[in-house]
Amino acid sequence: MKQAPFWYLLCLLGTVSACSSSVELEHPAPGSEAAGAAGASAACADATCPELTLGSERVLELLSDGTRLYWISGTQFQVRGCIAKACAQSLVSYGASGSYVGSSRQRLRNLDVTGERVVWKSPAGITSCPKSGCNDQSILLASDSVQWRGLSASGSDVYWSSDLDIYRCADTGCSSIPNALASGEITESKLVFWGSNAYWISLEGIRRAARDGSMLPTTLVATGLASANRSEIAIIDELGIDAEHLYWLGNSGQIFGCPIEGCAPEAATVLVPTETEKYAFQVDASGMYWIDKSADGAVVHCPLTGCTEPNPVTPAGVRDFALDEASLYWTDNFPEANVQNANGGINIRRIAKPTTTP
Repeated sequence: MKQAPFWYLLCLLGTVSACSSSVELEHPAPGSEAAGAAGASAACADATCPELTLGSERVLELLSDGTRLYWISGTQFQVRGCIAKACAQSLVSYGASGSYVGSSRQRLRNLDVTGERVVWKSPAGITSCPKSGCNDQSILLASDSVQWRGLSASGSDVYWSSDLDIYRCADTGCSSIPNALASGEITESKLVFWGSNAYWISLEGIRRAARDGSMLPTTLVATGLASANRSEIAIIDELGIDAEHLYWLGNSGQIFGCPIEGCAPEAATVLVPTETEKYAFQVDASGMYWIDKSADGAVVHCPLTGCTEPNPVTPAGVRDFALDEASLYWTDNFPEANVQNANGGINIRRIAKPTTTP
């Protein structure tokens, strides 16, 4: 059996400098150091992007909480996770997620995390487990998950939408009828959070309410299916946020922004004018990221101030990606024609996030 590297033992003992050193991948590929440095300006080549997970794992959804990675495994039919800096040595499985039933796959989806727990939706309902592993401590927060959507988590609470309301439940459980974050509201998308507020996309546009349900919802950007003066943002597909601004992907493929307190549609700033197919939109302090079809499915980056030519930061063919403070993690697409049996080359890989403006 191969002995664990010395830096990893120091990491387990709490030596912060060892955990944050550049020697953070258990299987660094030749040239990976150069690949990390190149992240500011160009995508790494396939041969120089190091893999993090074991074997030939198919990853259906990918998430980071800043320290750990979590994913839904299409190979193991489980939620799995690991410490990003030592993935092979810290792998955790959170129990069965589903299986194939005839030609239909009943599986987990809508993965998210609170401060202490992992949550997901399965055929049984919405499940919560400690990040360290279920160990008979899983909790079913809500059953009959067919009707639940927009599953999100923040702090110590879990949120989801039904056909009538948006609900809030503690990640350790709540009553059979959860508290309503917003009555008479529905959303198909994940909520985003900043400070004491929750934000979501509704039929009326971008809405905000206190995350504890103590403040009635207000409309910040009146779009959605409501009348809008800017037809290209009449439907908001995905939403991002920071301390000062809202960012969203409109149905035209353009990306818009406005102050966090909201704006009229005609006052929204066009940050990315390219009308290409985009999805998996994410925002953090380093910029905006999404998977762009015009870049053959690569993850691209744009500063928060906007750009006309987004910068690809991964190879083509990305299925999903996640961000932490320093790195971007992604998983490659698997052959859609054979999703049940595909089992090769679908591992999680990492590159340093861009540090300069493209």
